Amino acid sequence: MRETGRMVINTGPIIALVAALGDLRVLELLYGEVIVPLEVSEEVLAGGSAGFAVRQFQEARWLRRRSRRTPISAHLLNLLDQGEASS
Repeated sequence: MRETGRMVINTGPIIALVAALGDLRVLELLYGEVIVPLEVSEEVLAGGSAGFAVRQFQEARWLRRRSRRTPISAHLLNLLDQGEASS
């Protein structure tokens, strides 16, 4: 059953889905919109074109990739990394 709502995704689930299923299509099937904060995109793409899950991430053109940084409180940055805090 497809949800009509939005979902914000972190780096960990992207990598886990690619490791388990080989792609991210399940997200497209389950959610109306999947939002990727800029900080998460940067983490996924940090490994370069040969990095794990980079190809699948780039092929998922339906992902809503943010182009601006997310304002993050200093408190969250003390507890989480950039990608987690932005999500």
